[in-house]
Amino acid sequence: MSRVAPMAVASERWVGWLGTMLVLGCLGIYAHVTEFGFVTFDDEHNIAFNPHLGPWSWAKIRWAFTDAAYARRYMPLGWLGFAGIFSGAGLAPAAYHGVVLVLHVVNTLLLFGLLRRLAGTPCVGVGSADENWRTTAAFLGAAIWAWHPLRVESVAWASGLLYQQAEFFLLIALVLFVRRPTSRVSGWIAVGGYAASLLTYPLALGFVPVFALLGRWQGAPWRRAVRKMIPFAAVAVVVVVVNLVARLVAADAFLPAPTLAESPLAVRAVQTCYLWVYYVWKPWWPTGLTLFNPVLVGVDPASAPFVASVVALAVFSGLVAFWPAAQKRVGFFLIAHLCVLVPMLGWLERPHFPSDRYAAFPQGVLAVALTLGLVRVQAVWRRRSMVAALGAVAIGMGVLSARQTEVWRDAWTLFAHVKRSLPAEKFPMMYYERPAVLLYRSGDAAGALALFDAGLARVPGNASLAAAREALLRDGVAHRARLSAAGAPPGTPPEALLQQTLGLEAARAGDWGAALAHLRWARAMAPGFHEPLYNLALVWLARGEVRPALGCYLWAETCGGAAFPASARSYLLARIAQAFEETGEIKLAAAARARAVSVSPSAR
Repeated sequence: MSRVAPMAVASERWVGWLGTMLVLGCLGIYAHVTEFGFVTFDDEHNIAFNPHLGPWSWAKIRWAFTDAAYARRYMPLGWLGFAGIFSGAGLAPAAYHGVVLVLHVVNTLLLFGLLRRLAGTPCVGVGSADENWRTTAAFLGAAIWAWHPLRVESVAWASGLLYQQAEFFLLIALVLFVRRPTSRVSGWIAVGGYAASLLTYPLALGFVPVFALLGRWQGAPWRRAVRKMIPFAAVAVVVVVVNLVARLVAADAFLPAPTLAESPLAVRAVQTCYLWVYYVWKPWWPTGLTLFNPVLVGVDPASAPFVASVVALAVFSGLVAFWPAAQKRVGFFLIAHLCVLVPMLGWLERPHFPSDRYAAFPQGVLAVALTLGLVRVQAVWRRRSMVAALGAVAIGMGVLSARQTEVWRDAWTLFAHVKRSLPAEKFPMMYYERPAVLLYRSGDAAGALALFDAGLARVPGNASLAAAREALLRDGVAHRARLSAAGAPPGTPPEALLQQTLGLEAARAGDWGAALAHLRWARAMAPGFHEPLYNLALVWLARGEVRPALGCYLWAETCGGAAFPASARSYLLARIAQAFEETGEIKLAAAARARAVSVSPSAR
C-alpha cells in the first residue's frame, strides 16, 4: 500500500487553510447583504415587477430562450437563474442576495484554483518544492480580487446574480481549459461552460483570444493554440449575432445605439483608450466608487484625462511591442486585458458608465499577473515582505468593501450615494424622477410631487421631468378612483395594486407560484386591504390547499368589513366548503356553508 508523502499532505492542508481564509473573508465582508432589499436599479425590471418571472416551468424556459424584447441582451440562462431562486423563495430579497453571495464565494475558490494551476505551469520556472509558495501567491491574488471594493456592486446587488453566474461558468471553463492532463471531454465541457457564461450575460465575449493565449502559455505552438480557440470563437460569434438582433428588437424600449454623428469615431477611440487605462489604475486606487460615474458623459477628446490615457496606453504598448524583455513579461497580460474589456467599452450605449461590475474580468487578469510575479520571488525575506504587504492590502480592501456595501442596503441609500457624484442639472432622472416614482409607489404622492417641483425649479423646462410629473398626476387620479371602487383604505400604495395585478395575471396563466409571490407582496404593502387576501385565498384553493385559503378569508373578512362584498364572501366560502368536502372534512365544510348562508342567504 502506497503512502502519501508528508510534503503532499502538508501542501493539501495549506490549500485547505488558505481556502478557508478566503471563504471567511468573503463572509465577513458580505454576510450582511442578506439583510438588504431590492433597489430601484434593474431589480424592479429583472425581479420585483418582472411579469415573466416565476418558478421554473416549460413556459418560463420557452420565454427565456425566445424573448429578445424585454432586455437589451439575450440572456436565457440569466433569466433561468432568477427563476430558480423564485422557485424556492418567491420575491424574498434575502434569497437573491444569499445566492449572489454564495456564487461569489464559489467564484473566489475557483479563481484560487485557477491561479494555482497557472502558477504550476512549467514555463513559470518554479520547482515542485515551492508548491506552498505557489499556493500562497495564488491566495494573495484571489484575496485581493475577492475582497476588493470593485466587487461590491456585483455582490451586494440582487441583480448582480447575472454577473456572478456569468463569472461562475467562465471560471469553470478556464479551470477545465488549463487542466492537466487534458482530455477531449474536459475540453468540450469548457466550451459548454463558456457558452453558459455568454448565455447568462454576454460579458465574456472578449475571452476568445485569451483561450489561445492560455494554450500558448502552456507551451502549445501558436497554430495549435489558435486551433483550440476555434470552438470558443464559434460560440462567441453566434452569441454576438443573437445579441445584435436583441439590441435592434428592443430599440423601442431602450435608447437606440448612438450614431456616428452623435458619437464620432474619434470620441469612441478616446473613450476606448480611457477605459483600457482606467481598469488598470482603478483597482489600485478604489475611491469615489459610484453606480454612475459621469466621466464619459460628454467626452472631450482634448481634455487632460483622455489625452493622458491615450499617451499612457501608446507609450506602454510601444514598450511592450519593441522591448523584448517587456514583451516577454507583460505582453500576454496586456493583450488579455485589452481583449476582455472589449464588450464593456460602450460602443453601442449612450451614455456609458465605467461601472465597478465590469472590473471583475480585467482585474482577474491582474490577479494572474500578480500571482505569477509573486511565484518568481525566490528569497525568503522577500517572500515574507510580499506576504505582509499584500496581506495588508487585501485586508484594507476588505475593510473598504464592507463600508461600500452599505450603499446597496436599499433604494434610498443608493440614491443618496449616487447623488454625491452626479450634477443635478445633467442627471435630473437620478436626482428627482426615480426617487419621486419610488415615493409615489410607496404611497407618498405628496412627497413625489414635491420632489418633481423641486426638480423643475432646479432644472426649469426639463421636458422629461415635466412629462413624468403629469403622468404621475394622471395615475394618481386613476389610483384614487380604483381605491374608491374597491373599498380599499385611502392610504393603499400604488405598488400594492401593481403587485396584485401581476399576481392576477400570473394566476390567469396558471402560474400559481408567481401569483402567490406577487399577492403576498401586495398584502404586505397593504395589510388593511381585503382584495389581496381574497385573491390569495383563491390561489390557495387552486393549488388544493384549503386551510391557508380559509385563513386568508378570515383575515380578509376582518380587515375588509363592509367593503368586502357579501357576494364575494359567500362565493369564496362556498368554494372553501366544497374543497373541505373533497378532502373529507365534513364538519368544516358544513361550517363554511353555514357561514356562507349567513353572509348571503342567496347562497342556499
